[in-house]
Amino acid sequence: MASPEAEFWTKAMADELKSLKQHKTWEAVERLPVGARPIGCRWVYKRKITKSSQIPPDTTWVLRHDPDGVTSYRYKARLCILGYRQRQGIDYTNTYAPVVRSDILRLVLALSVQDKEIIAEQMDVMTAFLNAHLTEEIYMDSPKGMKARTRFVKLLRSIYGLKQAPREWFKVIDAFLVNECGFQRAKSASCLYFKRGPTGRLVIVGVYVDDIPIVGHPELVQETKSALSKRFKMSDMGELQSVIGFDVDRQGGSVFLSQERYTKTILDTYGMAESRPVSTPADANLKLSTSLCPQNQADRELAALEGQRINYRAAVGHLMWLLHTRPDIAYAVNEVSRYVQDPGPAHFVALKRVFRYLNGTRNYGLLFEGGGETATPLLVGYSDSDWGGDLDTRRSTSGCVFLLNGCPVSFRSKKQTTVALSSCEAETVASTLAATEGVWLRNVLDELGFPQAQPTPLHVDNQGAIAFANSEINHSKMKHLALKDHFVRELVASNQIKVHYVRSCENLADIFTKPLGKHKFVEFRAALKCVPHPHMNLDSQVEGGNRDTGATSSPQSALDQQS
Repeated sequence: MASPEAEFWTKAMADELKSLKQHKTWEAVERLPVGARPIGCRWVYKRKITKSSQIPPDTTWVLRHDPDGVTSYRYKARLCILGYRQRQGIDYTNTYAPVVRSDILRLVLALSVQDKEIIAEQMDVMTAFLNAHLTEEIYMDSPKGMKARTRFVKLLRSIYGLKQAPREWFKVIDAFLVNECGFQRAKSASCLYFKRGPTGRLVIVGVYVDDIPIVGHPELVQETKSALSKRFKMSDMGELQSVIGFDVDRQGGSVFLSQERYTKTILDTYGMAESRPVSTPADANLKLSTSLCPQNQADRELAALEGQRINYRAAVGHLMWLLHTRPDIAYAVNEVSRYVQDPGPAHFVALKRVFRYLNGTRNYGLLFEGGGETATPLLVGYSDSDWGGDLDTRRSTSGCVFLLNGCPVSFRSKKQTTVALSSCEAETVASTLAATEGVWLRNVLDELGFPQAQPTPLHVDNQGAIAFANSEINHSKMKHLALKDHFVRELVASNQIKVHYVRSCENLADIFTKPLGKHKFVEFRAALKCVPHPHMNLDSQVEGGNRDTGATSSPQSALDQQS
C-alpha cells in the first residue's frame, strides 16, 4: 500500500479481519463443489475527521490524533463481497428488508415531548450483518491481507455487500426483540417495536439497519440497552443526537429535528453556498411546464451550460432527502422533480431558487413541543388542493398535513393521477389522500396505547367536498369519481374522520399545493413549526427572505442574476 497513511489503513484491515474471524464468518475450503462459482471481494476504506472530544469511548475505528490536540482522524476498513455478481435464485432469493419510516420517527418524537420523564437514547450495532447466518451456499475468494492456506472460503454468515445481508440481519434483530425481549412489533408500521412495563410505562424501539433509537421511561430504556448489549456487540451513543442523518436536539422539554449539516453539504456540492437568499422556495410568477424544456439549439446550449454546474437529477434527489425535516420546500421540490428528464433554463432557475431559499434558512427544522395538559395526544389534519395547476396535464396537486398536539408528523404534496372536472372534485381527491394518512396514523397511535377517543378532525376549505364526504347522496357532478375517492365517506360514517370547514387563509395544507407569496408562506411555515433552531444565538439566525429583492420577472433575467 503506497498511501502515506498506510500504517493506519493496514491496522484497520487487520481489525476488520479479526472481527470477521471472531464472528466465524467463513471456513476455508480446499476446492469448490461442482457448479459452484466463487464471488470476489474488495476493501472499502473510510476516513472521518472529527473533534477528539466527540469520539465515542467504545469506538472500533483506528485513531490518529492531530498534534493540535483537538482534531482526530478515524480510519475504518470494511471487507465487502461483490454482490453485483450474485445470481438470483442461486446465491439469493428475497432481499427486502424494512426500515423505520421518517414519519414514524417524527411521531415518536412528538409523543416523547408529551411526558417530561421520557428520555431518548441511541445505540449502534457494530458489524450488524455478521450476526446473521446464511442459508444459501456461497463461496468467496480469500481476501487480500488474510494469511489463507486456500484460495476460497465458504461464507457461514452474512457479510457486507451481499444482496440478502440486510434482510438476514433484520430477521435476527426482529426475532430478538420479539421473542427474547418481549416487544410487540407494530402491525401498522415497519421496524417499530413497543413494550409496556409492569406499571404501564412505555418504551419504543425503532430499527434502521444498525441504528437503534430507544425512547421511553429511563428504567425501561436502560433495561432494553442492557439486553441489546448482552446479545450483540453494541456502541452506546448516549442521548439521541443523530438518527439516519437527522440532527436531534432535545432541550427543555422540546425536541428540534433538523438536517442543517446535510443542507450545508448540498449547498457546497452544487456551488450555492454563496448564493443570494430568497424568501420563498418557489416563485409564484414562474409557471413551469414542458414548454420551457429546450426548444432550440440556443436553449439546449444554455441548459447544457447549467447542467455542467448543477446535475439537475442528482440535485432533485438530494432535495428529496431534505423533505424529511423541511415541509416548507415540499411543493417546490415536487414541482421541479417533474422535469428531470429534459430540464430547460427556466427549470434550472426554479431549482436554484430552492437552493437559494435553503441558503437563507439552513438552520431551520421541525420543533416538537409538549401538548400541555392534554392527557391523550390529539391528531388533527388539514387537506387542500389547487385546481388544474399543472400546465401540461391540467392535473391538480393534493396537499395534506397531520399534527400531533401541534407537532407535524406527516405531510404530503402529490400531483393527482386524474384530471379533476371541478375544484370540488380536486378537493375530494385531496381529502382521500389525507384520509388514508389519517387512518394510518390513528392505527399507529392505537397500537402504541394512545387511541383517539373522537374522530380525527380533517380541515377542508371547500364546502362541496365537505358535503360529499358527509353525505351518501351521489350528486350528478360527482358520480364519476373513482371508488377510492369514496373512502373518505366510509371513514366519516365509521367515526374515524370528521371533516370540518376551515377558511383558506387558515388551511395549513395550502403550502403544499401551490407557490405562495412571502407573507402567507411565512405564516404557514411558522404554523407547521418549521422554525430556526430555537437553542441557537438569535444573532446567528438570518432569514434569507429579509434580503430578497422580489420575484423574478423572467427565467432569463433570473438566470443572468445567478450566473
